[in-house]
Amino acid sequence: TSPILICPGTPFKYAPEHDKVLVSIAQKLPHCQFVFFQSPEEALSTALKDRLLKAFAHEHLNAEDFLRFIPWQKTEAFYGLMQKADVFLDTIGFSGFNTAIQAIECALPIVTREGLFMRGRLASGILRRMGMTDLIARNEAEYVDLVVKLVQDKKYRSAIQEKIIANRAILFDDLEPIRALEQLLIGWASIS
Repeated sequence: TSPILICPGTPFKYAPEHDKVLVSIAQKLPHCQFVFFQSPEEALSTALKDRLLKAFAHEHLNAEDFLRFIPWQKTEAFYGLMQKADVFLDTIGFSGFNTAIQAIECALPIVTREGLFMRGRLASGILRRMGMTDLIARNEAEYVDLVVKLVQDKKYRSAIQEKIIANRAILFDDLEPIRALEQLLIGWASIS
């Protein structure tokens, strides 16, 4: 079966300068499927797809062999797809938070590249908190290599999934942020 690479970002999160990353992955994984989700604003998805078609064609690849744009999914279907997928590709420069948390719930390995600004550090922050910095690429070449390794090395991917399962309680059972919010609210209440 073809490896499934989930690309959950809304279309505006995909910057043109990173299109080559997907092309590089396709060159190394010639049967992979990049699964994108159609935006309710159809023009955004169309613009992304057209741009990717050109980027793939520039490298003599038929994007239609790799790209799948599917409708937005209901929660159950989205989780089901993530449970069947091989890798979750975080958008470079404009990271996802909710979708990254959902991937963790599904034990789906996330590949991310930490950005300069907070919007590019959401998934990496989650992975850092879990002690899984090996999934944070330092550059685009590392990002590509990590995706390829997770797809081709099933033992490595399985070990990563086991580590996600073992460490996700760090995120989900962490009372520290709740206590900090309580203290903030108590402090505000005492001021007024």
